[in-house]
Amino acid sequence: ELKQVNIKTRSLSNSIIEYPLYAYVFKENGDFLLYLKIKSSNDSIKFNFGKGTYKIVTISNCGDDYTLNEKPSINDVIKLKSETSKYSNKSLMMGISSVTLDNKNINVDLNMSYCVSSVQVELYGIPSNTKKVKFTMSPIYNSISYNNEYQKSTNGDELTLECYLGIDGVWKAGPVYIFPGYGENSTFKIIFEKESSINTY
Repeated sequence: ELKQVNIKTRSLSNSIIEYPLYAYVFKENGDFLLYLKIKSSNDSIKFNFGKGTYKIVTISNCGDDYTLNEKPSINDVIKLKSETSKYSNKSLMMGISSVTLDNKNINVDLNMSYCVSSVQVELYGIPSNTKKVKFTMSPIYNSISYNNEYQKSTNGDELTLECYLGIDGVWKAGPVYIFPGYGENSTFKIIFEKESSINTY
């Protein structure tokens, strides 16, 4: 006999949850069971299951910037579509909950939170004869699993941002969204290109 699970999503930070929202259901062993694309906040999220324990994962704010799989296992990963840029213009959110169904229908409140970090750069006092400025940061994670665990590549990934010169004379980049940094230290580099030289700090 099937029981109904009704899901309500809410943002922990009172941020706006963007639609479409993607809902995934995994069996207790992590195998894929169901996938649902919810187009607007007016659409209800309902599943009918037999008795058992399930994991429900909801994903939002991904736009076209991230690669989502329609039938992942829970340890598969969500990556950025651009292999080169290492950042997104969308602030990915995820919610995850385990539910156990026995004899009755249940309601689940699923809290969504950001799983990316925001980076915004402002560089002051850059010499006026500078033609180009880049900002880099490393190492950073390169993906997150449907089980909400960050993954890193073997050689560590580096964020590179091309800065632009604002009318106030300040070189800027961002805000962009990245998978967070990891390790004991983060390394930041600022690269100036002038007419005849490149300086790295």
